[in-house]
Amino acid sequence: MFGGLFRLKILVSCKRKTRRLSQQDIDAFAGELRSSDAHKGVLYAHGGFSKSALAKAARLGVSCCRLFEDSPAELPQHLVFEAYAFRERSRIEAFGVDDDGVVALLNEPLLDDPGQRTVLRALVDDYEAKRQEAMASVSTANIPGWTGELRHLREDGEAVMLTLIAGWSVYRARREAWLVNGSYSFTEGVFAGAMSTPWMDQQEAHPGPSWEAIEVENIGLGPQIRMFSHGGDLVGQIEAHFRRLATGQPGLDASVAS
Repeated sequence: MFGGLFRLKILVSCKRKTRRLSQQDIDAFAGELRSSDAHKGVLYAHGGFSKSALAKAARLGVSCCRLFEDSPAELPQHLVFEAYAFRERSRIEAFGVDDDGVVALLNEPLLDDPGQRTVLRALVDDYEAKRQEAMASVSTANIPGWTGELRHLREDGEAVMLTLIAGWSVYRARREAWLVNGSYSFTEGVFAGAMSTPWMDQQEAHPGPSWEAIEVENIGLGPQIRMFSHGGDLVGQIEAHFRRLATGQPGLDASVAS
């Protein structure tokens, strides 16, 4: 019912053809519509529509639609948002100590600290507090950064400055990996249904084959979904990174770099 007064009838036809529907198919459906007492015609096509068919349908007032069932959204381009995965990366810098002394320094107790934390634990605590503040400012135009800092006075009276600096590895979801369920009207440009981003691996540094690495400056400005993954056990990662460096092994190719 329209306005609670007028009964509307809609003629719906579904064509499961492998080819795109042509102008002739639109003409045939328009004939069916005229011979019925329907007020509106909706034509679904499994294989889509040719450009000329869409133009003719628009002139005749026929809605051309396609069903998506766990399908990639090839057309139209604005059917999906862009999706970005941000993986937190950090690098640590030490001033006042050489590389060989960093491992011992990180495990030193922090003097006069009521929690009896190590230097590393105190540095990471400051870093994580700064992260919480920075992430509250996330927006389309802002990708937050932050730095944890610690000034440590050693027992020999030497002062050491440590900084833990946040950065991001950025990945964009491949368009063909989105899954779409719903109905899209090509003539009206309207989609009704649900979309889901590609599966993302939460255990590895790279989110998976459905994602491509990009530079930060290549992030689009249109509608988008952003997913942020943080560093996990940062204390353990930093300790393992420097232990490997101290024994002549390459550092961890994960979230921490010296």
